[in-house]
Amino acid sequence: MDLSTEFTLPFALGGTIDENATRCGDQFININEKRFGSDFEAFIDVAGVDGNGDLDQEPERITAMIRDGRCVTVRLDGPDASGWTFLGLDIDSLTTDLLMTGLEAKGIKAVSQYNGVALPDHFVVVDPGDCITWWDPNYWGRDGFLESAVAMP
Repeated sequence: MDLSTEFTLPFALGGTIDENATRCGDQFININEKRFGSDFEAFIDVAGVDGNGDLDQEPERITAMIRDGRCVTVRLDGPDASGWTFLGLDIDSLTTDLLMTGLEAKGIKAVSQYNGVALPDHFVVVDPGDCITWWDPNYWGRDGFLESAVAMP
């Protein structure tokens, strides 16, 4: 599955809980109440997202941060990140440094983070071998994303 800075998953980034619950597999949907907010956890069918149409593919686990009743981040979780690429880069086997080098070679600004690589111009954080998180730019805005997700040097 080749993922990119464009959010193309069958889930509404910025959408409501009810709207997104209808897009998820029914085997697991959970709302976790936390001290600092709530998370929406579920499985989505991403077969065909990359054009391959693999109907035998297992659903992928996602976690969305809920703020103001909307899913304002969407994290696509491993544990089976094998076969995932991000803009053609194999994120399962690359180190953070090699991922940054590959992204910069494609002209994408990347910032090394304790949990991977942040792309401040695209509202995306990639944690090699683990997860990719897209942030809703309409909710966060550039300053909110930089403050919450990017530790600028």
